[in-house]
Amino acid sequence: LNSAIISRAPPWVKRVLDAMLFDLTTHWFSNWVNERRAVYYGYRKPSLWDIPLLVFLAVWNLIQLRFRLWMHSSEQPKQNLESESEIRRYLVFKEVSQLAKEVADEAREILKSRRLGIKAITKSDKTLVTDVDYEVQRLIFEKVFSKPEFATHYIDAEEDLSKAGIPEELIRLNQANFGKADVVWVIDPLDGSATYATTDNPDYAFALGVLYQGQPLYALIEAPEFKLRCEADALTNQVLVNGKSMPRMLERIRGRVVASGSRSRGIVHPLAKVWSEYFQVSEYVPSIAVTIARMSLRDEQSYDAMSSVASNTNDSIPAAIVLRSAGGKATRLDGAPFFPVTWKDLSEPTRNLPFIGGVPEVVDELVRLRHKHFEMQAKPDSNEEDLDSYVSRILELTAKKKLTTQEKNKVVREKELFEQNKKGQLRQNEILELNQ
Repeated sequence: LNSAIISRAPPWVKRVLDAMLFDLTTHWFSNWVNERRAVYYGYRKPSLWDIPLLVFLAVWNLIQLRFRLWMHSSEQPKQNLESESEIRRYLVFKEVSQLAKEVADEAREILKSRRLGIKAITKSDKTLVTDVDYEVQRLIFEKVFSKPEFATHYIDAEEDLSKAGIPEELIRLNQANFGKADVVWVIDPLDGSATYATTDNPDYAFALGVLYQGQPLYALIEAPEFKLRCEADALTNQVLVNGKSMPRMLERIRGRVVASGSRSRGIVHPLAKVWSEYFQVSEYVPSIAVTIARMSLRDEQSYDAMSSVASNTNDSIPAAIVLRSAGGKATRLDGAPFFPVTWKDLSEPTRNLPFIGGVPEVVDELVRLRHKHFEMQAKPDSNEEDLDSYVSRILELTAKKKLTTQEKNKVVREKELFEQNKKGQLRQNEILELNQ
C-alpha cells in the first residue's frame, strides 16, 4: 500500500506516510503478533484490550483493500469504459426483455380469442394481412413508446402503420429515430397469416427480435396453440423454451432441411432441387417462426437448417437471433455473416432479407453447394445469371398489384429456363469433377 501511494504522491506526502501510516501500523501489527504468541504459549491471559486492537486491524485492512481496488481501476481506464458499455447493453436487455414478455402475453390472448370471424385482405405483394395483424402491431407501438426511456428506439414493423391505426405522433417519432437509434425492435405481429385466416392449422406465431447497434440482443417467439414460448438471450447465448434451457445446436439429427419460397407470390427456392440430392428437403412451412422455435428443441422432429428466399426482415431477423443464440449459424444467402444488420437492410423497398441458418456444419455445406452450382461464371460473353439476380427479378415481377396473363407466362418461362440452364450446368460440373 505504501509503495502504491508513494508512486503517485508528491515528496511531502511520502514523508508523512513514512512517519505515520506505514511505520505506525507495522509497529502495532508486530506488537499484536507478539502478544498473540504470548497468549498462545500461556505467558499471559487474554485481555479486553485485544478486542479493539483486532477491530482496528480489520478496519485498516479493509481500507487498504478499497484503496488497492481504486488504484487498479484508475490504472485501467479502457477496461472501465468497456465495462460501462457492457453494463449499458445489459440494462437495455433487461428492460427490453421484460416489456417483450408483457407484450407477448397480451398478443397471445388476442391471437387465441380473435381467430373466429377473422377478416383478411390481400396486400400488393400477394400476401394476406388480417385485422389481428394491425391490432397486435398497434399494441406493440403503444407499449414501447409509452415508456419515456424507449422514446429513442425504432420499430421495424411489417404492416402499414397508418392502416394499423397507430397515432400520427407515434409514426413521426418512429420515423425520426430511423438511422440513429441504438435499439431496433423488429416485429412480426402474426407470422403465418394465411394459415391463421384460412385454415385451422396451429402453425402461426407472434415473433419479435431486438437489435442493439445492429447486433442481436433478444428475440421472442410465441406460438399460442402449441403453448410454446421461445426466448433467445444473445448476451449469454442461450435459448429458453417455456423457461427451460435448450441443448446447443451443434450436431445434425436427421439431415432435414427447409428450402422455403412463397406460395402466395409464386416463388420457389431455386436451390431446393440441388439440396435434395444431399438432404431431405421440405419446400414449404406455414410459419418460419414456429419452424425456428421447434428447431431449438433439438428433438427427432427438428430440422437441421432452414433457408428462405422470400422472407422479409420481420421473418429473418428474429429467426437469425434464435439460431445464433442456440449455438447455430446464420448467414446471408451468399454465405456472408447475417449480422450486423444495417439501416440499408431495413430500408430496402421489398424489405427482402434471405437467410440460411441452422447447425453450423449443415449451413456450411449448404453454402458450399450454393457456391458450387449457382455462382455466376466470370465470362464476358456469359448470358447466365446468378441466384441473387434471379430472386431480385422474380420479386420485382411479383411485387406488382396485378399481373397480366402475359406477365404470368413470362414468370413461368423464366423459371423453366433458369432451372434448365442450371440443371445442365450442374450435370456438366459433376462430369468434370468425376473426370478430374
